[in-house]
Amino acid sequence: MPLRIKTLRYIDHLRKSHLPNSLKVLTVLFASVVFSVSVIATEKIKYAYIEFPPISYTDQNGKPAGSLINIASRIFEKANLPWSAQAYPTSRMVKYLAEGKLDVWIGLTSIPELQSTTLVGNSTPIILKLNAYSVDQQYQVKSPQNLVGKSVIIIRGYSYGGWINFIKNRSNNISYIEVNSHETALNALGKKRAEILLAYQSPMNAVLENIQIKNLQFSNILSLNCRIKISKKAKKAAKLLKKLEA
Repeated sequence: MPLRIKTLRYIDHLRKSHLPNSLKVLTVLFASVVFSVSVIATEKIKYAYIEFPPISYTDQNGKPAGSLINIASRIFEKANLPWSAQAYPTSRMVKYLAEGKLDVWIGLTSIPELQSTTLVGNSTPIILKLNAYSVDQQYQVKSPQNLVGKSVIIIRGYSYGGWINFIKNRSNNISYIEVNSHETALNALGKKRAEILLAYQSPMNAVLENIQIKNLQFSNILSLNCRIKISKKAKKAAKLLKKLEA
């Protein structure tokens, strides 16, 4: 039986008992305090992550894993805060952070929808490298304008440091193929379905352990800072951010 129901039933029992009123009041107050402390002690910070191996992912046992999960674990441990982690698609995570259904995410600051709904820290727990991959010929891509007139493979759910809107704007003359995974993206590049694949280096390195593409080339586009983001609707959001930043 949940602690809340047990406590309420116990308080109701006390009220109906034959104890002196003064003792009843003291006992009810004590039970209420015990219940409140128990709730606070077990209330966990809701941390979100996306499936982005080896940075963050759900392992074979259904547990969160990856280098960023390890960093988050150390942050919460040092802050002495109980927490739980759950994977979400990017769009749902953004929605839940805005609604206050999630408390914390560590990720890129370039998602427009989060700029008005979250508080952002200054520290950089992890840096992501965004690369341009190609076959036979290497492309130097330093701005989204370098993609004009090119065919590009992109992976669904990524903002690419804010480039995604430019890429999807048909007036910019970029032919793009959108796929669901790094594996599918790399296979499409190997079949030369497009000239350039945009992908983050860490998850791409993990995929390249199992898929080999002849004459694969790449160049670095951006190094992107990941920062702590707190839902503005989280309990004492500013204090929580300050504590995690520390």
